[in-house]
Amino acid sequence: MEIKVEMINREVIKPSCPTPHHLRCFDLSLLDQLLHENYISVVIFYSNNPCDLPHFKAVDISHRLKTSLSETLRRFYPLAGRVKNNVSIECNDAGVDYLEARVNCHLSDILEQRPEQKMLYHFLPKVTEPMDQPSLEPLVLVQASFFECGGLAIGVCVSHKVADAATTSMFTNSWASAALAASGEAVLPPEFSAASRIPPRHTLPSLAMSLANDTTVSRRYVFDAPKIDALKTKAASANVLQPTRVEAISSLIWKCAITVSRSKRKFLLPSRLTQAVNIRERLTPPFPKTAFGNLVWFSRRETTDNEIQLHRYPLYEADFGLGKPTWVTMGNNLMFKNSVFLMDTRDGSGIEAWITLSEEGMALFEQDKDLLGFASSNPTVQD
Repeated sequence: MEIKVEMINREVIKPSCPTPHHLRCFDLSLLDQLLHENYISVVIFYSNNPCDLPHFKAVDISHRLKTSLSETLRRFYPLAGRVKNNVSIECNDAGVDYLEARVNCHLSDILEQRPEQKMLYHFLPKVTEPMDQPSLEPLVLVQASFFECGGLAIGVCVSHKVADAATTSMFTNSWASAALAASGEAVLPPEFSAASRIPPRHTLPSLAMSLANDTTVSRRYVFDAPKIDALKTKAASANVLQPTRVEAISSLIWKCAITVSRSKRKFLLPSRLTQAVNIRERLTPPFPKTAFGNLVWFSRRETTDNEIQLHRYPLYEADFGLGKPTWVTMGNNLMFKNSVFLMDTRDGSGIEAWITLSEEGMALFEQDKDLLGFASSNPTVQD
C-alpha cells in the first residue's frame, strides 16, 4: 500500500528555562571537530494497546511530547544552540525543530510489511535550513507521526557534529523519562567534561565526509538467538575461544563482503574492518557513562580497503507513556557505502543489521549462502 504522511504542525521547541549566561559558550572537543555534519537518526515505533494503557488523545500526547522535550533541553542545553566556526556551540536557546504528521494507515500495516529504507524516510524530519550553513542548522530535529490506530512513530535526528550514538540514546531516553514522569529529573543529567580533556583546535577546518559516487543499496537482516549461538560456535578459534555476538556477526558479514569483492574483481584486494568503539570507560581515568559528545574512536582489525562500521543503540527502554517500543530501527545513516549498523532486537536476544553496499555488490551479497544460513532477509516486524 502507498503510505501517505501529512504534515500538520511544525514549530521550534526551546529549553524550559533560559540557559545561564556563563554556559552560553560550549566548547566542542577535538573528536567533535573531526566528525562530519550529518545526522544520527533513529525511528521508534509505538503500538497503541488499550488493554494495558490509558487512552491518550493525540493532542494529549502532543502536549506531553513538547513539554517534556522543552524540559529535556534545559538539561541538554547545547542541543538547543548552534555550531559556531567548528570550535564551539553558541548556546543561544535557538531551539530544536519539532514536527507532527498524520499517517493514512495503521501501524500494523507497517509492521506486517518487509520494511524498506525508503519507507522509513516518511517518519524522519526534513531539514529546511541549508546544510552548508552550520550556524543556521538545528542540532536536533524530531517528528511525531500519528497512525489511525493510535500508534505513534517518533523520528529523532541529532547532529553527529555534537553527539555520538551513546549521546543520542541518552538524550532520547532522557526525553522519554521526562514524558513518563511528573518530574523531568528521572534520569542522571549529562556530564560535560569532554572538551576539558580533549580540547578543540581553533585552527582546524570543518571536515566534510566524502561520499562514494556509486549507487548504494541498503538491506536489513535479522539474526535470531539460536542462529547467533550457532554462529558463535562456528566462529570460535584458537585465537578467539568465545567470540561475542558482535564479533561473530561482523566476521560473517565481513567474510561475505570479501567474497563479493573477489567475485567482482577475480582477485582479492586487501580489506579492513573498522568498528566504532565507545571510549567513555576505556580511557584512564574513564569518562562517566553520561558524558556528552562524540566519545568514540575506531578500532581496525586489519589493513584494508573496504570499511565496515558497527553501532548499537539501547533504545528499547524509551517509554514516552505509551509503553516500550514495538520496533526501533535506523534512519538515514545508511547512505555510506560499505557500512553496517547493528541493533538489538526487541527481546534483546537477537540482532538486526542494516547493510549498505554498492548496487552491484548487494546483488551478489544478498545471494550468499553462508549469510542466509544464519540470517533472515528483511523479515516482517511482529507486533
